[in-house]
Amino acid sequence: MLRDYCDSISSKNEYFSETIFPDGKSALSYNVVIFLDDVVVELDGKDFKAFFPYLLTCTTYKCAYSGTHHQTRAAYAMSNYEGNSAKAMGPYQDNWLEKPIVLIHPGFIVAS
Repeated sequence: MLRDYCDSISSKNEYFSETIFPDGKSALSYNVVIFLDDVVVELDGKDFKAFFPYLLTCTTYKCAYSGTHHQTRAAYAMSNYEGNSAKAMGPYQDNWLEKPIVLIHPGFIVAS
């Protein structure tokens, strides 16, 4: 599933990317918006009232030793951070979007 997602993004002519040369470094930032109304609609009628959004990453690169493109994919769960623990996010918690958000270690990283 993640491969299909990354392939669909990389096949488009318009997507967020940056070229990094060998020994180079680059810091990127990107804003993501979660609308409360969308969350409330999705949770309506469900037994659970919280969720863990995922950050999906796709890195496509070409190595000096190989003429083909390679791709590294990863999925990170996002959660609220309270005290010393990660908590599921939910619109029924007080100030849920004002709490710090952390990325939980990847469920998996795949390189091909």
